[in-house]
Amino acid sequence: MSTTSRAIAETTASAHDRRRIAVAALVSPRTVDGAYRGDSPPPPRELAPIDRPGIRSLTADPNAGGAGRGCSGAARIASGGMRLKRLWVALGASVALLRRELPLLARRRPRAHGTAQGSLSKPWRRNADGRRTILQAVELAKRWGIVVEDDVRIVASDGADGYLDSLGAEVDAAYAGFTSQRSYTWDDLLIQGRIVVKLRSAVLDSDEGILDVLGHEMHEINALRSMFEQRGRIPGAELIALAEVGRPGNLHDQAWDAGARVVRSFRGGDQ
Repeated sequence: MSTTSRAIAETTASAHDRRRIAVAALVSPRTVDGAYRGDSPPPPRELAPIDRPGIRSLTADPNAGGAGRGCSGAARIASGGMRLKRLWVALGASVALLRRELPLLARRRPRAHGTAQGSLSKPWRRNADGRRTILQAVELAKRWGIVVEDDVRIVASDGADGYLDSLGAEVDAAYAGFTSQRSYTWDDLLIQGRIVVKLRSAVLDSDEGILDVLGHEMHEINALRSMFEQRGRIPGAELIALAEVGRPGNLHDQAWDAGARVVRSFRGGDQ
């Protein structure tokens, strides 16, 4: 290459470099060698706002305040403290609600007892010679054809323990209890080897009442005994369907018919 051509090329390259440096200076605060011009720091980079429910949008602008797009460090701490306080209050309210509702939820679980109530044979005629004992009541029931097995224990309840009243003011007797959460064997219904029937004491004031209630309860218990002998274990939901009130044609409904038949025979003098 001639001296003239080389000089022209160098001049062109120098002009190109000067334009590149000038353009770079316009778009960047840095010098060509990477240092910032003068002593000024780089401008702050703006953060993209956070757009999520429950989270305040923050930017790097320290003057924006806590109410706008950003907030200072102190304001963020205060805001976080308020959110934590609200969360704590809500948690306390939730715990209080659970304490109040859990017992109710437990009672709402599907369950039933073997009960005798709402007899169509009422009102019962009171005994002229007074109240019977449990032994006399069992003897009377057997005399009128009601099967009371040796593993059945009948106890009188004056209501002091609140058990029968907890099942309903109209409940005259009750035994066992079933929930839909499990299955049962016959032994699950026994207490110390016997199935316990609690009888309201007032029933003992009437022979008609004794025959009606014991006729009902023994019909249920003896039918369940046969079912357990055949099957061994029965789901609680099925036992509930058999024993619960208001299900026409179930075992509980049939048991009232059984008790009423004995009362009709007693009233008619047919033994």
